[in-house]
Amino acid sequence: EVATSRDRLTVRQRQVLDGVPVGACRPVDRIAESAGIGLREVQSTLVGLEARGWVRSDAGGWQLCRADGD
Repeated sequence: EVATSRDRLTVRQRQVLDGVPVGACRPVDRIAESAGIGLREVQSTLVGLEARGWVRSDAGGWQLCRADGD
């Protein structure tokens, strides 16, 4: 079985990604709530995921950039 880029993320990173929508922005507090993780940890994780090209942010919140993991 071939590992995808998503498979190489940490469990925490995958949990946060699961709360980020495709095609719409979601505020960080709603991502934290859906992921069941604290707000500060989600913010930190999102910044790291943004640096790796997984998510992007704007005034409305966070949005998934790539869904396939590659």
